[in-house]
Amino acid sequence: MYVLANVVNHFVSKLRQISNGQPFMGPVFTLLWRASDGKYWTGSVWQTSPAYMAGAVPKGQGMYLLTLPPGVFTGMDGDSVHWAMTDNPVEAAVTTVFEVESVRVLADNVLVRSVWTDARASNLDLIATAPTAAEVADAVWDELKSGHATSGSFGETLQEIVGSAADNASAVWDAIAASHVAAGSFGQELRDLYWAQYNRRKVDSVAKTEAIYQDDNVTPHATFDLKDSSGAPSAVDVFEKVPQ
Repeated sequence: MYVLANVVNHFVSKLRQISNGQPFMGPVFTLLWRASDGKYWTGSVWQTSPAYMAGAVPKGQGMYLLTLPPGVFTGMDGDSVHWAMTDNPVEAAVTTVFEVESVRVLADNVLVRSVWTDARASNLDLIATAPTAAEVADAVWDELKSGHATSGSFGETLQEIVGSAADNASAVWDAIAASHVAAGSFGQELRDLYWAQYNRRKVDSVAKTEAIYQDDNVTPHATFDLKDSSGAPSAVDVFEKVPQ
């Protein structure tokens, strides 16, 4: 239980969509009434019939803030004020899920909310309830990297490490081929394919073989036995090449 002091005329709710539980985005209407006589605030006076007010400002992640002018709660010391926000002033909660929330009016029109996550009144217009771990993670990873490049920041450091997709692709394809030929690697496979396609070949008519050479054109890379259609060794009527 936390007391939020000096919160004057600010009302915040977090709305989510019934269909999928995601934060609601769109016009929001607020119903505000007092416990003592059940009268509703219209935006200018208290009256007996319900009055939905527009004007709640979106603050992100489904949170909306409604700010009323000073003096709305004059003479209401000790009373409680209830409010609910919805997307539809006619049939409440058609699209959104909401709960009735309340504050208590203390002396000098100071509103105190009994359940809260922080005692810093200045943050009321930024956050209504503590975000979940998933919401925090989504907010971090969905941020545009262009907004987090301040010198010395973790954002700048991460961008230097990760780079863009284009930078990473360029780094891969511009890498020196000779530096990536470890046994069993894709680099080795690509090099071998290149040698087989473009490097020097030499047929030995005596041994009935064909050799493919490495880039120095001296060192054999692979040797094939040459055979005719009957399977006999042949360097003339070659039908098949069998790797040794």
